[in-house]
Amino acid sequence: MVLSKVKIIIVILLIISMSELRAQYDESVVQAFSKSYASESKNEYKTALAAMKPVYTTDSYEINIRMAWLEYKSELYAESVAHYKRAAELHPYSVEALLGLSYPLSAQSEWTKLAEVYSKVLVIDPKNSTANYQLGLIYYYSKEYNTALYYFLKVAELYPFDYNSNLMCGWSYYLLGKNREAKVFFTKALYYNPSNTEISELVKKM
Repeated sequence: MVLSKVKIIIVILLIISMSELRAQYDESVVQAFSKSYASESKNEYKTALAAMKPVYTTDSYEINIRMAWLEYKSELYAESVAHYKRAAELHPYSVEALLGLSYPLSAQSEWTKLAEVYSKVLVIDPKNSTANYQLGLIYYYSKEYNTALYYFLKVAELYPFDYNSNLMCGWSYYLLGKNREAKVFFTKALYYNPSNTEISELVKKM
């Protein structure tokens, strides 16, 4: 048992050491990031991407995730997916990389793959509000209202005065024929946004 623990510690230290070696200062990489940010600030995404390519290495998490983002903004979705996946391979517990991967997948309407990505996020971070809410939306628009409600309620528990989660809980309950529960959540949504006349009229009729 003690030996196993020692082995685990050694592996962890080796991983940390490798990460530190990859992150060693490199002036050319710093300059590439600087140029890419300058171009991105002018919405010149392909120019920003071009600045990163000369310093690209497959084992750099930071470069992979930077290029993935710029490829997404340049509408190079297949390339973006590939680099986000590589970043996720380099850091398997990176919620950042997985949520990034959701952008190009969503742009390509890859709903099944997108649901898988959000599910992976929730394995790492069960209370992640973005993954829970987005999974709720995927199931909601698939008319799987019970499953959608499960995820929307998770967000509402974490953020009780959140407008979107309360609104979607309301709609899910309403479409399930549970008007009493729907009214509770619609009312909370109205407290946040009293100008929503559609919900206001619906609540009055309940």
